Amino acid sequence: MFAVSTATITSSTANAANGTNINVTYTPAATGNHTATLTISGGGLNPAKVITLTGEGK
Repeated sequence: MFAVSTATITSSTANAANGTNINVTYTPAATGNHTATLTISGGGLNPAKVITLTGEGK
C-alpha cells in the first residue's frame, strides 16, 4: 500500500544544503486505516529515524 521512491540515498545527497526528498505514495487496496513505518538508517545516523506512515482507504 505504501511505496518509497528509492531504497538508498548517499550520505552526501542526504547532507546537502537542501537535503533530499523521499517520496512515499499510498495506494490502498482495501478500505480502512493503514499504517507502516519508514526507517532511515546507516551512514553514521544513530539512532535510526523511524517515521510512522498512515493512510485511510475509502
